[in-house]
Order: sequence, then C-alpha cells, then structure tokens
Amino acid sequence: MDESKIGYIEEYKSLREEVLKRQDARNNTLGLTVTAIGTIVALSLGIGRSAEFSGFVSALIILSYILVIAAVIFTIHQTQQIDNISAFIRIFIEPNVEGIGWETIWTELRKRKGPEGNEQNKKVKLPLGTSKYLAAYYVFITIGLFLLVFFLPIDSCDWPFFVILGLATASIGFELDLALRLSRGWKVWNEFERLASEKKLESLLVVYKGREERPRNGVEP
Repeated sequence: MDESKIGYIEEYKSLREEVLKRQDARNNTLGLTVTAIGTIVALSLGIGRSAEFSGFVSALIILSYILVIAAVIFTIHQTQQIDNISAFIRIFIEPNVEGIGWETIWTELRKRKGPEGNEQNKKVKLPLGTSKYLAAYYVFITIGLFLLVFFLPIDSCDWPFFVILGLATASIGFELDLALRLSRGWKVWNEFERLASEKKLESLLVVYKGREERPRNGVEP
C-alpha cells in the first residue's frame, strides 16, 4: 500500500478514536450531573418546607443550575469538536482513501433530508443525533428543578427565586443551542467546506500531503 495512504488511514484511526472519547465524555457528564442533581434534590426534599432553611435550600437549587449549565456548555464544546473532527475527516482524508466514506455519506444523507432535499429524500428516516437526546435530558432536568422550587420554602417574591429563574432561562437557552445548533461555534466546519470549495486551503493541503517545498533563507518559494 502507498505510504501516503497508510498515513491517511493512521490519522483516520486516531481521529475516530478521539471522536469516541469525546462521545464518552458527553455521556459520562450527563451521568455525573444526574447523580449530583439527584443527591441535591433528595437533600432539599429531606429538609422540607421549613422557612428557617429557605436560604440553604435556595443555595442548593442555585448550585444545581450552575452544575447543569456547566454540563451543557461542556457538552456543546465536545459536540462542536466532534463536528470539526468529522469535517476534517470528510474533507481531507476520505477523498484520498478508497473504501473510507462514512462521514461523507452520512453528511450527504442529512443534507438530502434537510431543507435543500427533495420530497422523496425527506421521507427517509434517519436517527436523531445524540446531541438532541442529550439536550432533551437536560431540558427535563432544568424544568424539573424549577417545578421543585414550588414545593420548597422559597418565596417567589424574594431575590433567590429570580436568580433561579434567570439560571433556568439561561439553561434552557444553552440546551436549545445544543439541540438546534444556533450559535456561531457550530458553523466552523461549514467554513472549512466553504474555504475548501474556494481552494483557499490549497496550500494547507499541500503541507498536509507532504508535497510543499521548504522555504529557502526564510523566503517563501
């Protein structure tokens, strides 16, 4: 086998392994978050509706939301990196190695099912992305925590309630971003494709394939 092909395959394996690690990190984060929130909720309910513990209970709920928001932001970051790695594989590796094409095929299927596809292609049933399921779990946690507030000694006219309301709103916003991919960070791999199509990455491809000549005396050839 051509040595350049071997290099592509080795890098493909390395990148796929990184994708799997990031997927595991997302799932483990959800598991740890559910465990932590469950412990906090149990403690809050154990305290009961006694007014003398209202400040402590409010702090627990606020802490819960901070944990959820941190978990969702981490999940968004991991998912965006997975998208970037997948785009790199699709653009720079798969076209150069025969028999490797999962990322290209999967992306094409999603495009055909999307707004640009025809009616026949839109009828094809594809599984939802993992990020949508994760977002749904976090939305459930966020709403559940907010409903719990009404069963705890937290006055809806006091400032802790408004802090909790603000955190719940922020949490829903991040979760929508995870599900619908609205923020700018999700568009990075689209930029890769645009630049590649305009051949603005030609010099990078030359370096990547090991065909660029070294500059002499610090001057580009």
